[in-house]
This record gives sequence, C-alpha cells and structure tokens, in this order.
Amino acid sequence: LPRSPVNVDDGSDPRKAISGRLSDNASNGCGILGFTTVVSGGMARPGNIGTLMGSSPFVRLPDGTSGGVALSGSAYVTATPLLTSPQRTYAGARATMARPIVLFPGTSQLSGSGLVTAQLTSARIDCTSGTPGSIAASYALTLKWWGKIGTTGTAMWHTTTWTYDSSTNGGAVQTSGVTWDPAQAVLSDGTLLSALVTADPPVAATSGAATGQRGFPNGIMTLTTAGTLAVESQSGYSAIKVTLGQLTCVADDER
Repeated sequence: LPRSPVNVDDGSDPRKAISGRLSDNASNGCGILGFTTVVSGGMARPGNIGTLMGSSPFVRLPDGTSGGVALSGSAYVTATPLLTSPQRTYAGARATMARPIVLFPGTSQLSGSGLVTAQLTSARIDCTSGTPGSIAASYALTLKWWGKIGTTGTAMWHTTTWTYDSSTNGGAVQTSGVTWDPAQAVLSDGTLLSALVTADPPVAATSGAATGQRGFPNGIMTLTTAGTLAVESQSGYSAIKVTLGQLTCVADDER
C-alpha cells in the first residue's frame, strides 16, 4: 500500500495503472490474432468443422486499415493516505475491443465473414474495501451470428446486445435484439449453429466475500467451438474457448 497521499484513480492515469493493447497492422496484411488446431499427429475432424468451416484459423481478430488499437486493457490499485479515516483501498480493471472476435472466419458460406462475431465494446470493474467491500461493474457486449431462425425464412445476420450496470435495473443484465439461441439457428445446409458454437448468456458481476476476488472470474461470456480433431483424449478436448471480459479485482485494507 502507498504511504503517501494518492487520489482514487479510474485507471486512466499511467502513473497508477498498468495497461496493454494490441494494434492493427497498418498494412492490413493479415489478422493480428488467430488460433488454429495444428496438433502433432492430429487429424482434422470430418464433417462441418473440416469442410464447411474451411481452413484454419478457427478464431481470428481481423485487422483494420488505420493501424489503430484493436484491443486494450488496464488495471489499477490505489489507497487513501495512512492518516485518513476511514482508510480505503481501491482496485479495478478496464477492457475495450475496437475489433470483433470472429469464429470460423474461413466458412465457405460467408466468404470469410465467419459465423459468429463477438465484441466487448466496453467493460469496467471497480472494487472498494470495507465491511463488506463494494463492487461496481458495467459492460456492453454485442454478438452477431449467421443463420435462419427455425425452419422458415432465409439465412441472415442476427444481432444481440447485452448491457449491464450494477447500479441500475436491480443489477440485472439487459438484453436487446434477437434472442441468442444457437439451437434454433439453422445454417444454409441445415446444420444447427449449436453444433458448431455454443455460449452461455453474459452474467452479472459476483460480489464475493468481504475479502476476496470479485467481478467476472470466469469472464463475462465464453464462446466454445465444437471439437476440431477427429481423435480426442476426452470429449471437447480440442474445442476452442474464447473468454471475453475476465475482469476481477480485490480491494482489502489490512492497515
């Protein structure tokens, strides 16, 4: 803990925060982030994963053309002076995505646009020590996916947006747009989207105990692909999991 007076920081002051970011390639030559399933001795899973989805990477963060920041995150910790009463410790984290994460960007149906895209446009969490300690959190998450709903209509892009602010709406997650239900989204060849990608709905922040971790220890949302190898040591072993917004904080003052 600091022994000199400091102000409560929102994470934007570089003297009190740790931050990181990934930037676009200005030349737009390739995606700046990708995950493949290159496993020694492995064999690509037949069927939709191996053919309909196209070649790897299975998950990609595409480049923009400006060379700007694509992903950024920061964290901070600070405290009141020793002589202040009550003494308080503060901690928090931020995350922002200027580019969406694309699952199955090589799909033949959409000429590289992918089947599911997810973008955490903003996320923040702040912890304050006390008895009990308090937590404040918010985020905005957009999910887009391709398919038709049920057996009627034509395949198209659908959008769902989740927003959350722990200080409003009783701390409940708000949903707008089309309901995310991959078990009801059908691809052009009749395959259910849930056979390729699944995800649990985004969650509210967990307050935890008076002492300990708070926030989103398992992420705001995790997208999981089907297994990508024909032979697995256990079911789902070769699946790819993309966790968005794994933000946590601990603020406990022991002075």
